[in-house]
Amino acid sequence: MNNGHIMDKDTLTTCIKVNNMQYPALWYALWFVISFCGVMTWYLRNFTQRVQLTKLIALTGVVAMVSMVLWTFIEF
Repeated sequence: MNNGHIMDKDTLTTCIKVNNMQYPALWYALWFVISFCGVMTWYLRNFTQRVQLTKLIALTGVVAMVSMVLWTFIEF
């Protein structure tokens, strides 16, 4: 019995279909950047004294998240 969640990988366009929606591979790469920056910001803030690197990683994560939100609202 199918509960409505369909996942299919289209290898020709390198897009992944989730519930009949296609998201490009770069969209998923942004998710990786966002999660990586979140974890690294937490680690650098709590376990190191590198303030400038923490700010740089956090700013990178914020820029990636804003671009993800804008891209999602504009295109999907």
